[in-house]
Amino acid sequence: ILGIILLIYFFYKILTFFKKDDELKKIFLELENLDWKKTKETAYKITRLGRKIAGKQSSQMFDNLIKLLEQYKYRKTVEPINNEIKQKFFLFLEIAKNESKN
Repeated sequence: ILGIILLIYFFYKILTFFKKDDELKKIFLELENLDWKKTKETAYKITRLGRKIAGKQSSQMFDNLIKLLEQYKYRKTVEPINNEIKQKFFLFLEIAKNESKN
């Protein structure tokens, strides 16, 4: 009986490992293909999905990015996201990708 329980637990761990990996791939793909013309939607999407991929090294960078994106979220009309913030976002994305590989 103990062997059966261990076998079930082992398969469960394998399945959850691969499911998490697939979920991360989907998140990275979605973040790589943001529609920058939809400023408000993009700011919210970066906030929502970025939390899921931020690791130890990238979490401070993500927090700073969120502060910069605040100006694009809570106003009725917003300007396009500036290039400096886009560069910081892509740097965050690269660091988060490298963290997820380790």
